Amino acid sequence: MKKLMAALLTFSMVFSLTACNKNKKDASGSNKLNKTTGSTETDETSEEPADSDPTDTKEESTTDESTDPSVAVTYPITNHDLTFYQAMSDKYYNIYGALDPNVDSEYDVSLSRVVVAYDVISVFVDEDVNHTGILDKIDKETFDDLEFAHDWFETDAAEFAKKEQNGEDLVSHTLHRDIKIYRSDSKVFSYVSDTHHYGTPADIKDEIKAHNIDSETLKDISFSDVILDKDALIDYVQKNLSNAYVVDSTIDAIKNETLVFGILYDGIYIHELNSKIPAYRNESMFNMKYFDATPEYYTLLLDHGNNLDWDIDADGKMDRLSVALVDEDTLKITVNGQEYKFGPEVIEDRGGYYFYDNSYLVYNDKGCYLFVAMSMNVDDYSVYAIFEMKDGKPEFRSFGNGWVEDIHDPNYIAMGGWERVLGFTATHMRCAISSDGTLTPFSALGWNYSYAYLVNHDLKGHEFDCTSMDIGEEVTIKKGSKVTVAYGSDEAKQIVLRVLDPDLAKQYDVIVETDGNSKICGMDCNDALTGILWAG
Repeated sequence: MKKLMAALLTFSMVFSLTACNKNKKDASGSNKLNKTTGSTETDETSEEPADSDPTDTKEESTTDESTDPSVAVTYPITNHDLTFYQAMSDKYYNIYGALDPNVDSEYDVSLSRVVVAYDVISVFVDEDVNHTGILDKIDKETFDDLEFAHDWFETDAAEFAKKEQNGEDLVSHTLHRDIKIYRSDSKVFSYVSDTHHYGTPADIKDEIKAHNIDSETLKDISFSDVILDKDALIDYVQKNLSNAYVVDSTIDAIKNETLVFGILYDGIYIHELNSKIPAYRNESMFNMKYFDATPEYYTLLLDHGNNLDWDIDADGKMDRLSVALVDEDTLKITVNGQEYKFGPEVIEDRGGYYFYDNSYLVYNDKGCYLFVAMSMNVDDYSVYAIFEMKDGKPEFRSFGNGWVEDIHDPNYIAMGGWERVLGFTATHMRCAISSDGTLTPFSALGWNYSYAYLVNHDLKGHEFDCTSMDIGEEVTIKKGSKVTVAYGSDEAKQIVLRVLDPDLAKQYDVIVETDGNSKICGMDCNDALTGILWAG
């Protein structure tokens, strides 16, 4: 069954996870796959204690004075005695589309489509790690989920194609499931799934669900297993997260014990509020047995105020780390009261920044890194800065474009970034933080989930095998075909077009050349394809 269902993963899982499983040495700097030149920059660091620059107004990150690290608080210093299970969220993605013959639109023409974008979890285990029931459980659920997504697409695409042939109105149908993994180790396996659909049959249920599982007993971890004091949790939410528009419904969910949350190494993450509630200084609120150990490599999320309390340098004492923006173009990182500022000499001047995405502290096989995620004021594009934490002091390493999609495994970080060739599309890559603090992709091509496009002219390229990455004979995509983008890279100046068919067995991939900007096969992309949507 596994071989059959693995063949159904037509996008990222085959591409990215095969690389991760077969090339474990990639993360340590050897046997790298087709390393790209990357968009990160490695300017000289610019750091200085804040007392040499009194400008500290316009901070966007608040710091709670009650969390002064000098205050004595009993907290178990974490032991690295858990086994990490390599688990990744990847998307089963298929699409078929066509122009609706009954719609006459001169501008912004897009194809009606059937789309399934269904996250599943894959787990890989080193040979020297004892396999446990939790891995078998997740493995079975993955292939059950794949079978469901595959069957849904086959049925809906066949009905869509029949309407296309008959000249009937074409209505778009989409099925989405997003998964966020929070932990995958020998104590807890925790993730949240968000399933939703548009235009699909009514028997498909929209659902946001927490999957918190005891890795040893395979039993579900309940609300009351983790939360010992509901009133204290409600009080924390009201005091610290009062600006969130869904606080009232969150409080009702706490009272009813229906709260959707993931279990982190140092607290919980409330899905509805997109916020972490730390266990530190809230020990009476939580069952602390879930937060007293980590694997050797793990990731910690900064809280809603971009603060983190943790024994950062492993000296047996709790530290406080805070990140703030000063004057919109300077980062201030504070460690135990010592401030360090990093200005435009390090973080490029792009019209100012603001915090939107979460930032993280990462412990991987290279060391400890602070990954600060920001957005640009001018156009909302996401950027990041990476600092290495040495002896409790941040040292700038790199700056680049993109956003974090999955960082719970610090050696296989999933990043997303916008591409230019086909308008409003994004590529996604698994990366490692290298010893120099830059992100190193595991492949030169990222995977893509684009719309369906109509081919206006014959396009020449070469056959492409997405599992082996082999390039074959020259082939022509005929005018009138429908395609989507499977993989691509502006830097590599190549994209892989998947030629679509309602029958998945008839689909195939073709790699074509681009100019890395707006041309495909030597012609403007808008001339080559119908259905490209541009942000603006």
